[in-house]
Amino acid sequence: MSNSKDKKVNNDEFDPTRLDAGGADRSDALEESLPPAFAHIPDQREISQAARQFFAGQLDDSLVAAIVAESEEVAHSTRKILQEHMRIGGNFAHILTRVQNDFVSRLGDTPKSRSTATELVYRFLEQVFRRSRSSVKLYIRCYEKFSTNVGAVQILSLSDMQLLVGNDVGDEIVEMVVDAKKENPELSRREIKKLIADYRDQLAEKDTRLDVVTNQLSDVAGELDDTKSDRDRLTEEARRLQQQIEQEKKNANGTLVELAEAQRMLSVLQNQLANTERELTTRTNELREASEKVQTKEVPVPTLPEHIKNLQEATQNAMDDFKKASEKAEAMRAEVAALEQRRDAEARKIEEQELLEKKIKGLLQKFGDFMQDYHSAQLLVTADGAHKAFTGLFTALADLVGKFHGELQAAARAA
Repeated sequence: MSNSKDKKVNNDEFDPTRLDAGGADRSDALEESLPPAFAHIPDQREISQAARQFFAGQLDDSLVAAIVAESEEVAHSTRKILQEHMRIGGNFAHILTRVQNDFVSRLGDTPKSRSTATELVYRFLEQVFRRSRSSVKLYIRCYEKFSTNVGAVQILSLSDMQLLVGNDVGDEIVEMVVDAKKENPELSRREIKKLIADYRDQLAEKDTRLDVVTNQLSDVAGELDDTKSDRDRLTEEARRLQQQIEQEKKNANGTLVELAEAQRMLSVLQNQLANTERELTTRTNELREASEKVQTKEVPVPTLPEHIKNLQEATQNAMDDFKKASEKAEAMRAEVAALEQRRDAEARKIEEQELLEKKIKGLLQKFGDFMQDYHSAQLLVTADGAHKAFTGLFTALADLVGKFHGELQAAARAA
């Protein structure tokens, strides 16, 4: 009877690394953790090297070999003890899974069938092993979370795992606790809690800063989109100005063509005028010679001699042609002068527009470079958390940009 009772008490305890006070079913019993000796499990090579380091030259080889063999047994037993949590949790999980699968196959995959199967398994385990439901769930959750993490299984006790099985505990926190236990195996549960809380605070601070940077990036992305739209609009204006300049150049080329044609016509008129002038001179000379040959007598003549009359008419016609040619040439000279003035004016306008276009392109490039430099500096300040140190600088820059913005709006309204 006594042996049977002792066996029942032993079966009630699933944490081989701690003692149970009378088999009491209390969650506080999980507070105790593994002894520091279990913080590291040496392999065969480590044991052999340490045995030679401490005992070689002082003990016989056979005795050293016996020490190595006994130490390997300790390491093997330690591994089995540390893996016992995973074995228990794995068996509990397998029982739960099998019963759930059977209920699902018979009753359908519904929340009710799964909850009924789960409740039945928990009641069975509670009655058979005298464990609380929270203890059973803890073993299962530890198995599900740590069965594939060899480092955690070797270093952490069930009490340590209890602090880390929550869904809100990420792998980085688990690795942090494992590393801390490796450095200091005597860490208490309270110290581990503090480590987790401090690490979460650091993560929360990083998340906050990340949110700030993300918001800043969103704002910067919006500003970049606005800047891109403005630059696209300015680029379109520059393109329109370039098209206008090209049209002005075409107009100027047309003016040059008209000027060349006018100069050609003027040259033709000047040749015609010269020919008319020579013809007029010839007619005048002929008239003078004819007048000298005629003797003046007072005889009644009904009309002038025919050849004199024809010569005078020809001379008058030549003089009329010369006058017309002179007037036409003068008008053509005036037209040429006007075309030359127009050509010069268009050339000056093209030069001014090209200079303005170059100036605008330079301003756009400089403004784009300034915006990129500002966004880079703003992100660096945000990432470093140095807002207060640069508050005055950003305020002064905001005032300067605000004043410049007012000037731009005034210029746009005046345009």
